[in-house]
Amino acid sequence: MTTMRAVWALWLLASSACVTLSVGCTPGALPIADASDGGPGASGPPEAAGDHVVGSVRLRVAWPAQADAGARAIPAATQSIKLDMAIASTGDLLTGLPGMEDLPLERPSGAPPWPDQVVEISSVPATSVHFTARAYSQAGAQGELLARGAVLVDVQPELEAGASPTAVDLVLGDPWPEADAVWPRWRGTPDATGASPFTGPSTNALKWQYDHNGDVLGSVLIGADGTVYGLSSEGDVLALDPDTGAVLWECDLRVPIGMRVLTPEGLLCGSLPDGGLLAVDTATGAVAWRSAPGPDTHWLALSGDGMTLYGGHPTELRAYDAMTGALLWSLDTPRDPSYCAIDHVGNLYLGAGSTLLSVDPAGTERWTLSLPDTVKTTAYGRSAETVYVGCEDGTVHAVDAATGTKSWSRTLGLKVRAAIGVGSDGTVYAGLGDGIYALAQDGSTKWSYGTDEAYYQHLTIDGAGNIYVPFAPASSDSDLVILSLDSAGSERWRRVITDDYPSKPGETAIGPDGTLFVGGGSWSIYAIGPGG
Repeated sequence: MTTMRAVWALWLLASSACVTLSVGCTPGALPIADASDGGPGASGPPEAAGDHVVGSVRLRVAWPAQADAGARAIPAATQSIKLDMAIASTGDLLTGLPGMEDLPLERPSGAPPWPDQVVEISSVPATSVHFTARAYSQAGAQGELLARGAVLVDVQPELEAGASPTAVDLVLGDPWPEADAVWPRWRGTPDATGASPFTGPSTNALKWQYDHNGDVLGSVLIGADGTVYGLSSEGDVLALDPDTGAVLWECDLRVPIGMRVLTPEGLLCGSLPDGGLLAVDTATGAVAWRSAPGPDTHWLALSGDGMTLYGGHPTELRAYDAMTGALLWSLDTPRDPSYCAIDHVGNLYLGAGSTLLSVDPAGTERWTLSLPDTVKTTAYGRSAETVYVGCEDGTVHAVDAATGTKSWSRTLGLKVRAAIGVGSDGTVYAGLGDGIYALAQDGSTKWSYGTDEAYYQHLTIDGAGNIYVPFAPASSDSDLVILSLDSAGSERWRRVITDDYPSKPGETAIGPDGTLFVGGGSWSIYAIGPGG
């Protein structure tokens, strides 16, 4: 049976009419040019020939073979399975298409819960089609993601009689698309909690330090194989060996790259100064696609299924196809949107000024809530189905994710500077200008850790409940401090690093072997942990 990994290979095997331009990148090379001049790297969907550019898709909805390892269990309360199809070139979400009705849930003894089903869809006016399958426990409730698939459609000027459709398997119960990912985005996971399943280092031993000739911006990303990725403000994309810090490859784009994410297919996507987006294939260092210019991109996030990029723009939230960069939809917001947290069914939670809003995956507003000050950060706690919000005035709020009703509020101290964190036990962490606070799920204080006023950056929580946070103390103009606390708030260790520009240290991330990576300061990435 074809696995989901084979499904993704169809992106590369689609007809040449649908393949975006990919340019090899070697150190010092200039792989992209301004999209306006049509130079290398400018890519997008093929031009439509009138209204007749269409294709056809044959979708087989299949149950995984018993030998397939790691298959996800169907939730016990599931009553039906529903298929959705999203067309990437237009963003239209189509449901209830002929042959795509809800699949009945039947559990015959000794047999798969339902037979394979084949659906053929003709005249698809798109170059990219996404399929998702969700489990529903009751009518009308948004279901839990079971599987996803995507395919580049063989688009033709005319759909010829008897033309072979593009075939794709959607295997129910396949593992999460990011099951092997380590740290593919800012805050690590879609819920933006900063929690890692791996246990970080017990000592402050420096394993290696990589120095670059241009600013390494913010946090690093970690691929499925442990490779560490960084981007510089001068346009360099870096792939580093996690054990030694040696450069595996380097791509000089010669254009600054902002916030970025790493998709399950190995595309490192980032924002450009002209408001466009760009993707680099991490397997080769080649540019995979570059979107058209647009409004400034303040941040970039990735959906839980890895298919959609979300960008925060001035008074606008946008969604893009992660495989092509095509715009799917946009939504006006009252103010500039803050970075979003995403729950397990794909709903977004973000601030726009002092308004907290929730948006569903199709771009429809679910609810809004007015708060006393500007929303700085959001995180989604799945165990409590609660959105935790940090505001400019130093308050933290807990909001019911389904209804937008506030559960509690706490005023802690100086303004919230760093992203809210949520541990696996439900503990809520907030970094302020005067310390770090740990709150129980009811809002009561578990403990606090205070130092002199400092620029606290975004903390990471490891699998054992230990906390790692970099900060720049107000008492020093040249020190970057990396601090580790245990789950009770006691200091485990700290590492002081002299840095020319320590005011904005980057987020920490933990590798599979327990190495702690920190990107920040001026030109360096630091690795602390085993072997140091």
